[in-house]
Amino acid sequence: MKEFFKRKKDGDTQAESSEPKLGGVFFGFSEQGQKHAVSMADMPEDVKAYLEELGRQTCEENGGGVVTLSSDNMPDYVAEYMREQTNRFLKGMDEDEIGEARLIDFPREVVQASFFDMIDASFERYAREYPECRDDIRLSVGTLKVIAEILLNTDEDWQGLKVNDAGRLFGGICMAMMEACVMAHNLNKVGWEDRKDEENT
Repeated sequence: MKEFFKRKKDGDTQAESSEPKLGGVFFGFSEQGQKHAVSMADMPEDVKAYLEELGRQTCEENGGGVVTLSSDNMPDYVAEYMREQTNRFLKGMDEDEIGEARLIDFPREVVQASFFDMIDASFERYAREYPECRDDIRLSVGTLKVIAEILLNTDEDWQGLKVNDAGRLFGGICMAMMEACVMAHNLNKVGWEDRKDEENT
């Protein structure tokens, strides 16, 4: 495997013989998925300087080899640049490749935005089907977004799920909560006491 942070070998030119060099930067959306290289030539100078210094320190402390980084541990300007690169590659991925990747392989902001879109889409679908329940169904939207944020940011089991599996599971959660809102609306409309009387007859 190519060593991205490594020292030059003995015999290399002049003063750079012991200076570690940044071989390149790449990211992937799954362990088995395609690795996407980030161009060093097009990289902003401040981002490049940060990664080169990180490579130098890593080599001095641990020797050469591939270093895996999380955007959570990068300065904001580096994380933002990597998110931009990630979004660019996401647009070129097909649905099968995205679906087989894990949630943790994507930037957290991208995954959270996708889940929020799913919640909003579920709300619009149920609101069209049950227009008289729209206000009651809307109450579930904020709660679902809080649940999504908690699962995606703190639950390691959820973070390890494939995109397709996580989408199906959370889609079921959305459906169950909105169905419960419709049921509650209907019970309130009939009246809980009347409903109780009907069940006892």
